[in-house]
Amino acid sequence: MLVQDWWRPWNRMVLSSDASLKGYGVCRAWWPRSKVAECGRQSERSRFRRVSAHSARESALQAAGLSLDQHGRWTSPHGDESHEALAQAGWEIDNDFKEVPAAGLVRRLWHATMHGSREFEEDILVLEARAVLKGIRRALMTRFGHSIRQLALCDNLAVVLTFERCRSRNYSFEGPTRKQTPSRVRTLSGYKDEDLSVQTGSRQKKRRLLGDDGTKNRLVERPLEPIVLPETELQLREMTAAKLSAPEDCDESESTSSEFRAGREGEKRRCLRSRPRRGLQQLVDFHLKKGTTSHSLLEEAAVTPRVRQAYAKRLNELHLFVKEAKLAFDTDEQIDQALVNFFNAKFKEGEGSSVGDYTLAALMDRVPQFGRLGHRKVPNAWRCLQGWRKLCPARSRLAYPLPVWCGVSWRMVAHGHAAKALFNLLQVSTYHRPGALLKLRKMGLVRPTQGVTGHWSVVTSLAETTDAKDDSVLIDSPWLLFASPLLEELVKGDKMDYVFNFDYSSYLKVFRQACEDLKLQLVPYQARHSGPSIDRAKNARTQEEVRKRGNWASRQSVARYEKAGRLAATWQKLDLDTQLAGSHADPPSATSRRFC
Repeated sequence: MLVQDWWRPWNRMVLSSDASLKGYGVCRAWWPRSKVAECGRQSERSRFRRVSAHSARESALQAAGLSLDQHGRWTSPHGDESHEALAQAGWEIDNDFKEVPAAGLVRRLWHATMHGSREFEEDILVLEARAVLKGIRRALMTRFGHSIRQLALCDNLAVVLTFERCRSRNYSFEGPTRKQTPSRVRTLSGYKDEDLSVQTGSRQKKRRLLGDDGTKNRLVERPLEPIVLPETELQLREMTAAKLSAPEDCDESESTSSEFRAGREGEKRRCLRSRPRRGLQQLVDFHLKKGTTSHSLLEEAAVTPRVRQAYAKRLNELHLFVKEAKLAFDTDEQIDQALVNFFNAKFKEGEGSSVGDYTLAALMDRVPQFGRLGHRKVPNAWRCLQGWRKLCPARSRLAYPLPVWCGVSWRMVAHGHAAKALFNLLQVSTYHRPGALLKLRKMGLVRPTQGVTGHWSVVTSLAETTDAKDDSVLIDSPWLLFASPLLEELVKGDKMDYVFNFDYSSYLKVFRQACEDLKLQLVPYQARHSGPSIDRAKNARTQEEVRKRGNWASRQSVARYEKAGRLAATWQKLDLDTQLAGSHADPPSATSRRFC
């Protein structure tokens, strides 16, 4: 698949080439970038348009009075007869077609940069194509011809159309156009409509449209001194590298990139292309999968793929229930009643109200008209969900004291998983979710710096954005100070490598084994509940410090996670053996000896 960078600017240097049976020549001129873009975006094929039903190309040309000569070229009458024949064949010339401005073809703007003689005899069309390629290659093989769009002018309509389509029926003509032809080059014809009928005939009628010597047709205020392109291969090799700089009359706002401003001395360089590149990559990926989705790009971005998979699972359960119960599921009233029956059935099975929340969210994702701003309503289903929440209120996960987590880490070390044991304790200290720590890179694990921070710190967000919340946390828990040598070992290596070289499934397997040894029923996510509760119970941090450390937006969220008053009740419910194992692993000295 070819990928086009949409932010590439147009090159202000315009090329023009011509060829004869004896030799060739290439000229160049400097135009304002806006004029180059205006001409470059105009397709030469739009010069002609159909006025009747489409037919085969050969049939249209034959109906227009054209015929193949002995050299395999189409010949035609000239003047009014040609226009009449085109009209009879169902073609017409678009009178609104924008020509190349005559002011850009003034003789004093153009300078010859390359010329030579022919060594072999070939058809004139092939010679014209080779001349266009020589000019383009001469410009693009230098240091100044990359990451741009190039405009090339040619006076032969057949050559222009062939370059535009990148194919021809004549193999000798198709070879030069396809071989080493840049994919981002635009070629245009520089002649008016009355010259089109004679371009494939006699070469004597070629002419350049010249403007007067006054200033009204000038494209620039004064001539510029552009970069001199090499005329031979030896000159190309002898060229030295030079920084790009903008001409005095160049408007930098015409380009979307910052390559000219980056070349100035003493000015900081700023890369602005990473964000558009990611956006374009997402756009391409979306269009490649367009056949499997009914949403647009931004609608797809509103929900993550994993959540969308969970939505699809809930909708499949709902459709299976409707099919087994033989319920109607067409109108809004039928859908509302089917949801009521489904919610009551799940409630009787002992499911929580989260099943109803997910089901309605999946329905609104699939059919947005059922949302808050939509015109389709399911009022009975919402009322049913409200009663479900009252009868089965949601419960937050219990927080466990520090000895329990130290005991789990101790059992992990006993099984030979010291890195996973340290990962387990870091969750409690930093309040991070397991997924955030698994994505932590070594450059995000920052050593203590004398005079700045006396503790290790974890930076989970490497890309800084405006108005973003603080994603850096200090590992300053007193009971985790022994882990400094272990963190020193983990931070060694490539800065872009992950700190922990295991995935969540392998960690979960070891975590469950340790919980079975201690007869505990824990999940890794409870560390995010336990960390704030432990700090608040020991009065190690204020409630505001806990809120900032956990990146919670409101104090209500902290109240839902922090349950310092229930730590003692949770500890008293544990078995005596579990309490003894946790108490033995709780002191930092014992934990450090086992880790080392």
